Amino acid sequence: MATATVAVDLAASPKFAAFDIVDVDYKETRGVGIPASVLIPKNIQPGKHPLLVRWHGGCLITGHRLYPDWFATWILELALTKDAIIITPDYRLLPEVTGLEILDDVRDFFSWLSQPESLTSSLPNGVSVDKDNILVAGESAGGYLAIQSALLPASSSKVGVVIAQYPMIDFRDRYYTEAYDKQISRPPTPQLDPSILRDYLANMEVGGTIVSAVPQERMALVGSFIQQGMYGKLFGEDSNLYPLEVLEKVERLAPMWVLHGIGDTIIPVEGSYKFEQAVKQKFPEAKLHTTYRDGDHGFDHEEAADLRTGWVKEGVSFIDKYWPK
Repeated sequence: MATATVAVDLAASPKFAAFDIVDVDYKETRGVGIPASVLIPKNIQPGKHPLLVRWHGGCLITGHRLYPDWFATWILELALTKDAIIITPDYRLLPEVTGLEILDDVRDFFSWLSQPESLTSSLPNGVSVDKDNILVAGESAGGYLAIQSALLPASSSKVGVVIAQYPMIDFRDRYYTEAYDKQISRPPTPQLDPSILRDYLANMEVGGTIVSAVPQERMALVGSFIQQGMYGKLFGEDSNLYPLEVLEKVERLAPMWVLHGIGDTIIPVEGSYKFEQAVKQKFPEAKLHTTYRDGDHGFDHEEAADLRTGWVKEGVSFIDKYWPK
């Protein structure tokens, strides 16, 4: 049975110095636990605290819940200023599983979270979370999962507000479904030999449980997946996988802040443009804040953005209206 191991202690990163971190499994599949990390501010006081759920990025193929380079500093600072508890889950990864199985993990996470005792053993005495006061955030693939958390029936009622950083959205676009020369990242990743992906698919365990990976371990797989346009074949065709199609079915939309780099070479910004247009058409009075910045994928990390950064202050001012309640 395939599992991923992480040799380094990511929780020891200085980025998390203001938090105590406790790991807990929110589900088990094929005998493998799928973990989430609970980040508790070290100076937390007894009482009920808002909750920030954060989904990690990695194009649904790689990533780890505590990989510090992808965990935005300003998200951590936002939690600290709100006395919020963060929980960041892992989830099964493509191509061993399908998109629907990843959404099963999202659904099962929120089902587990809604149970009265789900976090009790992970928190200090006298500390609890306000499960009616949830912000869901995520970057890249995590931005996709954050938006899906607010759209799908199994979780939408639990989500109060969303922050989607350079999200994957328009999986029907030819970028995700066709093979052609794609200059990914800066400096550009060379066109990878198609055998990288072909050989991986030939030797992998279909249905294997890969729940996390230090990103570099699978970045060649990510690049090949994108360049070969394999999301169209391996992600799935169910309409529930596609936010633009799920949006057509919903009757309400949580307040959202979507941010994207105009020069994104990994996840095209056009998906966010299309989502913004679709939201405004379906919900003319939607509470939607957008930030489009010069920059590539992960521009907020490149800028070393924090709560003092102008565009972050504008976005947080929007979030403040809805979270915490």
